[in-house]
Amino acid sequence: MKLAHLGLQVTVLSVMLLAVAGADEHTDVDTSNWRCKFCEFEKGFSGHVEIGAGYLSDDAFKFGEYTGLVDEGGFAIASGEARYRDEDANFFDLSAYDLGLDSRALATAGGSQGTYRLHLRYDELPHNVSDSGRTPFAGAGGNDLTLPAGWVDAGTTAGMTELSASLRTVELATERKRRTTGRAGRLRH
Repeated sequence: MKLAHLGLQVTVLSVMLLAVAGADEHTDVDTSNWRCKFCEFEKGFSGHVEIGAGYLSDDAFKFGEYTGLVDEGGFAIASGEARYRDEDANFFDLSAYDLGLDSRALATAGGSQGTYRLHLRYDELPHNVSDSGRTPFAGAGGNDLTLPAGWVDAGTTAGMTELSASLRTVELATERKRRTTGRAGRLRH
C-alpha cells in the first residue's frame, strides 16, 4: 500500500515537472487584448441615501426602549453611504444610519489601500427603562437632588408624612454615546 502511494506521488511530481518545463514553449502568447469581465475596478464617487417617515399612534415608552421612539407623533429617519475610490488606491467611506432617531450612528474611514487607514465612528444608544418611576427629590435628572421643604425623616416610609404629597413622576433612562478613532499603519501581506 505504501509503495503504490509512493509511486503515485512520484508520477504526479513527474507530470508537474514536465508541465513546468514545457511552460517556456508558450511565452509568445499576446495577452494585451485579454479583458476580464469581472475585473472592473470602482472609480470615483458612488453611494445611496434612504429617507423615510413614520408615525406612532400612541405614547409607548417600552416600544422605544432602544430607539428613542416613545412619544406619539411623526418622525423622520435617514440613512446612507458614500464611497470614493481613485486609480492610486486612495479611498474614503462615509456611512450614516438611523439619523432622526436617538439610536443613530455615523462612521467615516479613509486612506490608501494596502498602506494606511484612518477611521472615526460615533454612535448613540438610548435605554428607556421606565416612564412611571416616582421620587420625592426635586432636581431628578440633574446633579443636585433636594428633598422638599418640611420633609420629615423617618426610619420607615410610614413615618415620612410628606412622602405621598411630594412624589413626582420621573423617567428612568440612560444614553450611551461612543466615539472611536484609529489609525492602521502599513498593512502587511
